[in-house]
Amino acid sequence: MTKAIAADDALAACPARDTVHRIIGDPSLPAKQADVTALVTVLVRMAGGDGAQAGKAAAALWTQARLVEPLGRPIGDVDPFDLEVHHAITVRGSAGLPAYMEREHDRELRRIVSESAAGHSRLVMLVGTSSSGKTRACFEALQHLPDDWRLWHPIEPDRPRAALTALASVGPKTVVWLNEAHHYLLHPQHGEAVAAGLRTLLADETRAPVLVMGTIWPGPGYFDDLLTTPQAGSVTQGGELQPLSPAGRSDPHNQARVLLAGRDLRVPSAFTPAQVASIEQSSDPRLAAAARSAQDGMVTQYLAAGFDLVRIYREAAPGPRALLDAAIEARRLGHPLGLPLPFLAAAAEACLTDTEWDLLPENWVHESLAQLTRPVKGVQGPLHSQKRPRGVPQSHSIVPIYRVADFLVDHCRAERRAKPVPPLFWQAAAQHCDGEGAHNLAVAAADRGLIQVACQLWAIAGRHSEIADTLVKAGRMEEAMPWFARAAQAGDLKAAHTAALELARAGRLDDVPLWADRPPGTSDNRYAKTWTATILTESGHTDAAVTWFARAADAGDTTGLLAAAEALASDGRVDEALVWFERAFAAGDDEAPAVAAEICLGTGRFDKALNWIERCQQPERASFLRQTADELTQAGREHDAIAWYARAAEAGNSTAAPQTVRTLSAMLPDSQPGPITPEPSGRRSGQDTPPSDHGQLGSVSAWAAQAETRAAARPLAAARRLADEGDIDAALQLAEEAATAGDPTALAWGAQQLADRGNWDRSLSWCRSAVAAGSEWAAHLAVVCLDELGRAREAEQLERYGWTPASDIAAPWHLKSPPSETDPSAQTQPGHNAGDQTVWSQ
Repeated sequence: MTKAIAADDALAACPARDTVHRIIGDPSLPAKQADVTALVTVLVRMAGGDGAQAGKAAAALWTQARLVEPLGRPIGDVDPFDLEVHHAITVRGSAGLPAYMEREHDRELRRIVSESAAGHSRLVMLVGTSSSGKTRACFEALQHLPDDWRLWHPIEPDRPRAALTALASVGPKTVVWLNEAHHYLLHPQHGEAVAAGLRTLLADETRAPVLVMGTIWPGPGYFDDLLTTPQAGSVTQGGELQPLSPAGRSDPHNQARVLLAGRDLRVPSAFTPAQVASIEQSSDPRLAAAARSAQDGMVTQYLAAGFDLVRIYREAAPGPRALLDAAIEARRLGHPLGLPLPFLAAAAEACLTDTEWDLLPENWVHESLAQLTRPVKGVQGPLHSQKRPRGVPQSHSIVPIYRVADFLVDHCRAERRAKPVPPLFWQAAAQHCDGEGAHNLAVAAADRGLIQVACQLWAIAGRHSEIADTLVKAGRMEEAMPWFARAAQAGDLKAAHTAALELARAGRLDDVPLWADRPPGTSDNRYAKTWTATILTESGHTDAAVTWFARAADAGDTTGLLAAAEALASDGRVDEALVWFERAFAAGDDEAPAVAAEICLGTGRFDKALNWIERCQQPERASFLRQTADELTQAGREHDAIAWYARAAEAGNSTAAPQTVRTLSAMLPDSQPGPITPEPSGRRSGQDTPPSDHGQLGSVSAWAAQAETRAAARPLAAARRLADEGDIDAALQLAEEAATAGDPTALAWGAQQLADRGNWDRSLSWCRSAVAAGSEWAAHLAVVCLDELGRAREAEQLERYGWTPASDIAAPWHLKSPPSETDPSAQTQPGHNAGDQTVWSQ
């Protein structure tokens, strides 16, 4: 079937064998209409029927099936408040949405919406601070879509899982609404999968047009994280520049960065003076009042009562202020929106001085909540009870849940970035948090070098793999293995693989096969030997891997023969690899000839390459022949190249014959051949070469220039200039000012500057402050400082056990092995650490 489809150039798609198999055998609706149409056309033609007519009927049926249960609801039925548009203040009885003042970003947004209405899939991400009007701008733009469009807002059971579950079912003329997009794209488990699904949706012409609209805050922890490519730091150690980054550092937001490139639209936080003057003349009394009273043009924030929230926070008594500080700190460190009251009350104790604590009445929590939950100008107060969504059944839980105002979190975020987290806050988290809240706070603790705190919280959240990974990075592999095992038993597909890989990297090759039966679905050990060989290959133990691949083949599993050949070739042992390619091809691996041919060409083995090329399928064979001829020409072997051009022409390459003429002409004495640019050696024609997009490149360059201009205006930029000029003391003073102003990277930068100059003692002091502010990089630098100061024992202790919440080197501690799932009596109680208890101090 696949060959018949490939032979018909008139078909719009050319599905591979696996795709054809899924279309026939899978009861779910195939993802692409064109694949179904191509297959039905060919099958009916093979049966002697009218293939073209059958293909049209199949296409129509696919569309009908896709639209049977469309996602979302009609665009005209959408309530702006259901889409999380902020409620506005009330003035003289005015309610509902205020009149709308269009700005420059609204015109650009309307242009994008118009392109979608015209049939093109588009994505736009509005970036702006809290209450700046992002969501309202999106809602207003939707009014320009035709009535037959629908809107889908994935939120149940939680945002990222809702998106992942149904993205493949999004049909044409659908708006995918991703308000507060960080909940989707920055989710530690599902963020990249959501981004990949959105990229697939936007590229799928059979589902066009779709419009993806999202909003997100700027800055660290939000949009900036999605644009940043992780880079390893460096430090001068022993006179040499050494890389300094956690082992295995990956790129956690690659899919999201590609998805959003050139698709962000900035929403200004304030209106211009001219716009404010115009708003003052509005017939809507709320707009007129906001224009007259808002400071610095912050009209939308005033409408959402933002400035009153800040005033309440600044003027609050110690009790209410402590509750708000605890809530803001929790949200800043990644806790989900809903804050359980027991956690909030316990964490607030960390935000009080001893004197304030002594003077508070016994019922201070309830009195403080009564003040903070009062409405402000018709909207929610700075802290408010989080109600269940309408239509959702009442939960059996009786624990009150509260939410702090987003504007207040955003307003206070910068001034808190460089401040340490109080130790009692972490104790409250370990006692009262669970699930996603415990996991997110564990990540924040790990970023601050609080290894024990992080492991305790992960144990509560049931995130055993994270515990194991952290212990491995700390050089405590033996303690990590039981946690890897528990994670594998719980269905974590990566846990066994990671455990075996770490053992292999440590040289414990005999222990690797013991993990082969841990991954779910492989308990019958049919593929255990191949799995073991794959692990050994990834860890660089090629000889041991080949031995296991051979055992697997002897046991009847030939799926790893090609991998063995590739491993040998990567190790430079091409002749040995070719023997394994032969075994793989003999076992029925259709990919072996192409891979072997590519390796032979890349290493100049043209004669052996021909043998493998002849075994390839069309059109791969013709492409390889033409590529070989080009490389021979580039190498000055024109006589040999002519024969290869001839083979390529016989195989169906339409450009090979004209190239033969040009090559012959180039061989004549009077000829002046033009430059030939062959494909890179070792790569197939057209592979791994992204298309050029000058328009996209221009926008990216403009964005980079703007980013550089913004960076030059920061206080830390001036410190860098002073350091380059040799005035390190003045530079460090500016760095301290930058940290106080909310730039936590300034502390790590100061530590780096001191380390580069050999001032290890002072660098260590800066590292302590940087680690407390959340710099994982500074935690590693501190180990180097201690080692350079001759304090090797302390350096080892810090690397293995991390820091305490009070910024001291942690004493040795041990996290008990996880209890067995089959032994209920060994289970720990929620809220308590599975290992040793921590001594907490303020």
